[in-house]
Amino acid sequence: MRRACGILLILVLALALATRLANAPGVFVGGQVLIWDEDSAYHWHRSSLAAERFPKVHTFDSYTNFPTGARLMWPIGFDLALATLIRLVALVSGGHVRPEVVGVIFDPLLGVLSVLAIYLLGRELGGRAAGIASAAIAAVLPILTGYSMVGRVDHHAIEPALVAFPLALLVRAMRTDSVRARNRLGSGLGLVLSASIGVWPGSLGAAVLVAASVGLVALWPPEGRETGVLVRLGRRVFGVAAVAVLPVVLIHPWAVGGSFAYFAPSLLQPLVFACAWLSFALAGLAVRRWPGRRDALTVVVVSVPVAAVAVAVVLASTMCDTAHAVLGYLGRGDVQISQVFESYPLLSSGWGTAAQQYGIIAFGFPILLSALVFRVFHGTSLGRMVARAVLPWFVVAAAMALEQVRLGSQFAPIWCALWGAAWAHAARAFEQRFGHPRTVWLGAVLVGVVIMAPTLRLHRPMRFPPQAELVRTRDALAWLREKAVSPGDVRQPEVRPRFGVMSRWEWGNWLITEAHHANIANPFAQAEVHLRGVREAAAFFLGTDPAEAVRELERLKARYVLVTPVFNDVENVARHLGQRAANLVDAPAGSSPRPSEAFAWTMNSRLLIFDGLELRLEGQALPPLRRLRLDFESSSEGEEPSWHGSFCKVFELVPGATVEGTAAAGQPVDLLLYLVTNRGRHLTYHDQTLADALGRFEFLVPYATDGGGGAVRALGSCRIVASGRPADVAVSEADVKGGRTIHVEPQGLTQRGR
Repeated sequence: MRRACGILLILVLALALATRLANAPGVFVGGQVLIWDEDSAYHWHRSSLAAERFPKVHTFDSYTNFPTGARLMWPIGFDLALATLIRLVALVSGGHVRPEVVGVIFDPLLGVLSVLAIYLLGRELGGRAAGIASAAIAAVLPILTGYSMVGRVDHHAIEPALVAFPLALLVRAMRTDSVRARNRLGSGLGLVLSASIGVWPGSLGAAVLVAASVGLVALWPPEGRETGVLVRLGRRVFGVAAVAVLPVVLIHPWAVGGSFAYFAPSLLQPLVFACAWLSFALAGLAVRRWPGRRDALTVVVVSVPVAAVAVAVVLASTMCDTAHAVLGYLGRGDVQISQVFESYPLLSSGWGTAAQQYGIIAFGFPILLSALVFRVFHGTSLGRMVARAVLPWFVVAAAMALEQVRLGSQFAPIWCALWGAAWAHAARAFEQRFGHPRTVWLGAVLVGVVIMAPTLRLHRPMRFPPQAELVRTRDALAWLREKAVSPGDVRQPEVRPRFGVMSRWEWGNWLITEAHHANIANPFAQAEVHLRGVREAAAFFLGTDPAEAVRELERLKARYVLVTPVFNDVENVARHLGQRAANLVDAPAGSSPRPSEAFAWTMNSRLLIFDGLELRLEGQALPPLRRLRLDFESSSEGEEPSWHGSFCKVFELVPGATVEGTAAAGQPVDLLLYLVTNRGRHLTYHDQTLADALGRFEFLVPYATDGGGGAVRALGSCRIVASGRPADVAVSEADVKGGRTIHVEPQGLTQRGR
């Protein structure tokens, strides 16, 4: 039986790897290795840089949240592990395996490791057969495979293991009768909980659930289990965790800075572990002082964490900020998180989403929950104890998974393990009643295959490309990397770059990894320090005052602007400013939302739709954006309502050349410059002014007539038309970049610069 289970486990793990490699045709394309999404892009950047500077992993990056830079939220564990693997593969292969190949394969390997951890959990709940069944479900379940597909480079792939393995250790420790084994397992669990913080700060939730499970069973022990034994187990787990987590958090800048943030290794984790240890230590005293008094034990177990949190809030104001951030994250009150589809409630689109993510067994959720609750009260003493330990995990994790799709990676391990245990229990019941074990187990396997077959079909070989934002802006990012002025060396994150790029936060990590430029707004925006850049980007793109927009770019030391369509997301972008976009969107009853007239006045529209050129709205002429010139437009197409054009455009902030001259006082003077973009579109840069009382006029020109630094070129000289007389003016790139003045003689025959 053991040998057969071993063979089946190997087959299941092979299946898990195969499902996670199904997207390989969409990742290995034309000799390239395409990274899946923006978080993966930064993980890869950090890991590859750590492999070069091994074992150093940078925790501060001057290229993110420019111009101040920012400490990074992510722990170093995931990136250090990948960096280690990159170096090992390079050593073994003699450098013949490309590092990026190792990078995109890492998550599928972690996905298989998570399936193995779910096997261990299932085995603890229902034996080897249950473990195999649990692993088989996990091997093909989309909520798990989606986070560990080839092409992704993200710590989410290991999250299921960081839930399943601690719960498996806890169940085994509670079941064993050996004091020595229980102490060893408790210490191991404490080390696992503390080490997990160095990979994924959210694993603090698993630690809280460990404390809740031990506390619940200690308060309500089944026959044959002593409260004191369970209390001592909790004390050992969190005593070890509280000590072991200190070096983990102290090598990260958030703890050193005195932060109690939940989203990074900080002082919050040692505080929680220490509170849990103190709670169980005092509970042990209560058990000895008042044996059999459940009320006294309850007061101790509950009051200590509450009192500790109250004291922490008084002593550290950031605890209030942390509580607010957690509630905002879980309730989608966080503006940025609310824009991500994965943060939507699981049932927001009906049960179809649940069935797609969890298989058709999702419809059996009430049955599984009822069976678990029934098991809490009935069955063997050991079975009731395990059910009581698992119930808090199941209920809390299920609530989180219902609240946000993305949180399902923490619920799925328990989901798989319980269904695996239920499947094995049902098979044993049939065997005991009807005999014929081989027939029964073969039938059980076939039933399982039929149930999971619809899910398995989702994992046929696919050519899914990476995230659309990358695909549609790749050539623009490449232009910034290869043709634009370099801000510095992106491989030296501690050295402040010379300037940054203004974009919306979705492109922040791509700017670093693909364009090798610094971002102002980025996806790390759960932290307040990063939200600063997100809000400033929102204010820039939705702003309607060009002069103020330029002042902001200068204040932020931003040289380039990367602009993309915004209308479909304008409500969320406006929320970053603490307001709705009601004045930018018209939504007549029964009609689809459409842009209001004010939407055309925003900097996003002025740049993307109107190329920064002169604009006439409601009979009013708006001058061109004289300090921002179009440098490049992407080949991919994009849309805003009533407009179709390049999905992405790159503008450059330049001082501009001043062209001055004289004409008849009060007469209009026009400036015309014909341009052609890198896509072959022909544009006319037109500006108009009036000569003053002394007949003087001047223009600020952002484009050079001798080629310039961008991919947009001038077709001929700049023409000035004053009092009906034309004059052709040559404007060099040095004039534009140096803010020089070019004088045109009144007759328009000659020019001179200064």
